[in-house]
Amino acid sequence: AAAAAAAAAATRKIEQLTLALQKQKEENAKMIQQIEEIYESDIADMRNDHKMHVEELKEAHRKEVEELRVEMEDMKCSHREFLGHYVEAAAEAVRLAQKQGKSSSLGRSVSDL
Repeated sequence: AAAAAAAAAATRKIEQLTLALQKQKEENAKMIQQIEEIYESDIADMRNDHKMHVEELKEAHRKEVEELRVEMEDMKCSHREFLGHYVEAAAEAVRLAQKQGKSSSLGRSVSDL
C-alpha cells in the first residue's frame, strides 16, 4: 500500500511537472514569437530607412551630375566663344599685316595672339 501511494504521488508529481513544463514551453513560444515580431518590425523599418537613404543619395547624385552637365555645357560655350574671338582676332591680324605688307611678321603676330 505504501509503495502504491508512493507511486501515485510520483505519478502526480510527474503530471504536475509535465504541466508546468508545458506551460513554460507555451510561455517561451509566446515570448519567442513576440521577439520575432519585434525584430521583423525593426528589420522592416531599417530596410525602409536604408531605401529612403539610398533614394536620397541617388537624387542628390542625379542633381550633382545634372549641375556638372550644365557647367560643362557652359564651359563648352565659353570655349567656343573664346575660340571664335581668337579666330576673329587672328584673321584681323592677318588682314592688317597684308595691308601693311608685313607678311614676314604675319606668323609671329598670329602666334602672339
